[in-house]
Amino acid sequence: MKRFTQLFQAVDGTTSTNAKVAALQQYFHDESAANAVWALYLFLGKTRKRLITSRVLRDIFLHLSDIPEWLFAASYAHVGDSAETIALLLADTPLPAPSPEFHGQPLHTWLETIIPQVKTCSPEDQQQLIVSWWASLEGYEVFVLNKVLTGAFRVGASTKLVIKALAAEYDLPADVLTHRLMGDFTPSVEFYQQLIHTDTTQSAPSRPYPIFLASTIEVDKFAEEHMANWQAEWKWDGIRAQLIHRAGQHFIWSRGEDLITHQFPEFAEPLQQLPDGTVLDGEIVCWDGQRPLNFNYLQKRLGRKRVGPKLMAENPVHFLAYDLLEHQGQDIRKTPLHHRRQLLTTLLATHKPP
Repeated sequence: MKRFTQLFQAVDGTTSTNAKVAALQQYFHDESAANAVWALYLFLGKTRKRLITSRVLRDIFLHLSDIPEWLFAASYAHVGDSAETIALLLADTPLPAPSPEFHGQPLHTWLETIIPQVKTCSPEDQQQLIVSWWASLEGYEVFVLNKVLTGAFRVGASTKLVIKALAAEYDLPADVLTHRLMGDFTPSVEFYQQLIHTDTTQSAPSRPYPIFLASTIEVDKFAEEHMANWQAEWKWDGIRAQLIHRAGQHFIWSRGEDLITHQFPEFAEPLQQLPDGTVLDGEIVCWDGQRPLNFNYLQKRLGRKRVGPKLMAENPVHFLAYDLLEHQGQDIRKTPLHHRRQLLTTLLATHKPP
């Protein structure tokens, strides 16, 4: 935990991009895979459920200290973050002796074994447990622990910077690492070893391609462009998605890197009809006859654990494909767009589209 905290301070405490990348690369060089994969998981902002609320942490601290609630509120108003407020105030708060069970434990032990204990104990035991954790950690380590507990861990380093550091350390192309890190992952030694594997042809069947997002056009520069070099697309009232058919399986990913296959079961059969090794880029919209419906219809489908026949009938969906990213198992993103569109048109004319 100490070395991870030092990394956090080094990255969050500078505005220099080179310094951030250097600190990250050094950490990946020095640390074991067991710790590095969890650092990567946290730095990339992967989903972790909140284990405890900030209010509960505050109540535990107030029960431990002699600071009145109004003074804590005033301190919080000055600092602006309850996790940091508690960490700062604990420096002058008497604590029990550090527990040998927790003192000096590495990051992966904290995240895999120690911290999950808070989910299964009673409120009384929970309070005792957290206080013993605070006593076993130093100031800034407490801040990091509090942020992880509340599911609010954030750091001043973009995904691009983290991947740049990984690429530099393991001599791998950044786009390969970006591809391998798409979506959620289980932070295990096995995953980390697969991530940094030098065989760039290896990839999980479900892995999507990075979503290429829109950017603002420079109006003056655009005015000088020849319009024959551009292609315009309608903006539909739906969600960006990638549809994948690989290894006899199908997967649907949103632009937020969420796997949403189960929310659109009607795409299963048409996707299976596409050739193996096909990835489509496009937009999922609700569709009534010959026209798209507004986003409110689609929203009723999102976030559902199960989508039944009634919901599908009331909110029917179409997938509007506008690009072909993978064809016959080959990444064709570097192929000119007009050629990919020709392949896409031929593909959808030959096979029933979803």
